[in-house]
Amino acid sequence: MNIFIIGPMASGKTRVGQVLAKYLQRKFLDSDAVICSKANADIKTLFQVEGEAGFRTRETDALRELVQQRDIVLATGGGAVLRGENRKLLKDNGFVIYLSAALDQRYARLDLSTPRPLLMQGDVYKTMQRLDNERTPLYEATADYVVDNNGDLNTTVNKIMDYIRDKLKE
Repeated sequence: MNIFIIGPMASGKTRVGQVLAKYLQRKFLDSDAVICSKANADIKTLFQVEGEAGFRTRETDALRELVQQRDIVLATGGGAVLRGENRKLLKDNGFVIYLSAALDQRYARLDLSTPRPLLMQGDVYKTMQRLDNERTPLYEATADYVVDNNGDLNTTVNKIMDYIRDKLKE
């Protein structure tokens, strides 16, 4: 059983995924890190050279491979849900957890020293708000479970663990 974590940037997908994988004694993967490793380039460079469309194609290719692994915890990029194929890959191959968090909280968490190509287009807060408006319905439609990550990391992970235990009993 795979666990896929989706949600907007700075919602805590990587950190929650790492802790969850440790508790479950599973391998943790981050799709953006896998994409960058395979391309031998960072996301900023990939966006500059190939544009968002090229990056999204790499993302789909990576997801096709990653979902074939077993018993992993995978944190996806915030835009992974934009393609219908990606949403289907995730839903068909594991439990999909939508990690939500309030925009103000995510904005405060954001490390602006880390290049995020989609945020380099004017006002960062307004861009995040626009992305939320576009993507939230896709996150909600893809998720098996929605968990709020506005609070304590351990509380969030425990909620996910409870959900997984309940699902395994079914």
